[in-house]
Amino acid sequence: MMVSRRLTGVVLGVALLFAAPAFAEVIGFVNNPEGNSLDWRDKIAELGGEVNEDVDFETHPVGPIVPDHYADIGVGIAGTGSISIVRDDAGPGQANVTTPPLSNGEGVHPPSHYVYADRQPGTFTISFNPQILGAGMFLVDLFNPNGVHPVKLDAFTGPEGTGDLLGSWTAAGFNFQKNKMYFMGVVSTEGDIGSVRVTVTGGGGDELGMDDVLFAPGGSFCQYRLKRDSKAKGGCEVCPVEGDIICSGADCEKKRDCEKKLKGTIACPDGGPGICKRIKGKRSACD
Repeated sequence: MMVSRRLTGVVLGVALLFAAPAFAEVIGFVNNPEGNSLDWRDKIAELGGEVNEDVDFETHPVGPIVPDHYADIGVGIAGTGSISIVRDDAGPGQANVTTPPLSNGEGVHPPSHYVYADRQPGTFTISFNPQILGAGMFLVDLFNPNGVHPVKLDAFTGPEGTGDLLGSWTAAGFNFQKNKMYFMGVVSTEGDIGSVRVTVTGGGGDELGMDDVLFAPGGSFCQYRLKRDSKAKGGCEVCPVEGDIICSGADCEKKRDCEKKLKGTIACPDGGPGICKRIKGKRSACD
């Protein structure tokens, strides 16, 4: 988990009690091979986002990757090294289906268009304008028992892998052949993802497919800057202090849509026991 000094939360009624807020965080979804995409969708829904499924490559022509094919929805795609073409079939379909540990992933990839990586190193980068709340994609036919092909997912604040690195995650160590689908995804509660990149090494002599990119544009919520330190109670060890920014969870389009002041109590931001009392802040932004 990547930690910053910003908090998120959801206002509940007139008491201004926040439910399950947390320090702003960047969360990777890689460790539940048979349900990563469902976990990712649940987190997006929790944060009030909506999932866009348009980047499925079905309208992309077979052949060389066209970087601006999805420009009309603010998405750019780019491949390097071994990742340069879109194919149309059920996947690489490699035959090593017995080397453990095995995983069924999230089912078998149906015949369709997908981005193809041969047995050599390469990268596939997806850029978003404006920045988004979360993104991810399915890998097809990954051969990674015990980490022999350590495919990596990186998230950045800028387009084309620029800006700050938000986090890096490595694929789970399983064999997903033949043509099983494995999802790798990321969510940033700040809504500041500008691009995600998959890096392949060709480890284990593995071919790979990539398909069905999911992404969720970020929303705008009322922000408040704390005027004083909050007070920990009940065993909480991580409470916000003067100057921290809290997100109330209230939707807004402009700053004036937000209440001028915020006062209340929040659950412990690290998910542990206890609460943070004496939350008192002044409206700072709609972000």
